[in-house]
Amino acid sequence: MQLFADLQRRFARRRPEHIVLATVEPYTLGAFKLKLWTAWTGLSAVAIFHEALATVAHRYLRSPLWWAFMSSIYTPHPKRLTYVVLSRTAKHLLDGLAPRLARRTVVIEHPSLMGDVPSHAPTVRHSTPRFGFMGFGRDAKGFATFLELAESVRARYPDATFEVVGSAPADATESDRALLLWSEQPLPLRDFTHRLRGLTHVIWLGRPEHYGLVVSGSLIDTLALGIPVVCLSGPFVDDLFVSFGEIGSRCATTADVEGEVLQILASFSEEDYSRHRRAMVTASLPLRPESSAHLLRAALVTPAGNGS
Repeated sequence: MQLFADLQRRFARRRPEHIVLATVEPYTLGAFKLKLWTAWTGLSAVAIFHEALATVAHRYLRSPLWWAFMSSIYTPHPKRLTYVVLSRTAKHLLDGLAPRLARRTVVIEHPSLMGDVPSHAPTVRHSTPRFGFMGFGRDAKGFATFLELAESVRARYPDATFEVVGSAPADATESDRALLLWSEQPLPLRDFTHRLRGLTHVIWLGRPEHYGLVVSGSLIDTLALGIPVVCLSGPFVDDLFVSFGEIGSRCATTADVEGEVLQILASFSEEDYSRHRRAMVTASLPLRPESSAHLLRAALVTPAGNGS
């Protein structure tokens, strides 16, 4: 692969002590492990799992992608290679799905680079709640359900505001565009953050079966920015509420999510909102990059597991 060829040329000029594979893809893990067994012996290495872990859970598909990934997982693990997952939920599920891999895995919570929570939480007194969808509008994130919810709510509250801070899928229709506010072009980080801070609530409808092994960076950034959530319960979401407290409203079904949105529009509670915002200040602390950097250094110095 071109990636490994480029790295090999760089290593010929200056050999590092450590290497981090920031995002594991199904077809790259095997090649990475082979390099550690051969050309890169002696290096301490970390491989970080994100979206690729969904492949493990989808074993019923038996696709070439699944076979490639699983075979790379079951090949011997280099002694100084540690795997990282980005949530405790992912580690717990991995213990059951791939225990051999899990024994060599540590948890480093997904960091946010969106900035600190303001010391004084803004109030929405005398203003209208603004609901948002954050990130790329794909099926696993529940974008279609978000559209349905917005349409249903606006049938009762025509002035209710729903905004996409991120990007909508290419096949979004004109009626979708009329229903929501969004930018046609990617936003610079400063504008993106400003738009997010303009929301009072982020609605999270990610599929629970997907967001168990996979972590949502969008939801993590929402917490770091101090925006309360109205979300669908699932393994990843439930763990966040256990860890950080009442960071918003957690709902068992999409109908409950819609009911919560309607309740907010009918009778906004500043007391509840302030309580959620206070929980956000606590939530932001372990999500800062310096917390993750400390754990990453530890994983490189002391590899997880023993043997292969």
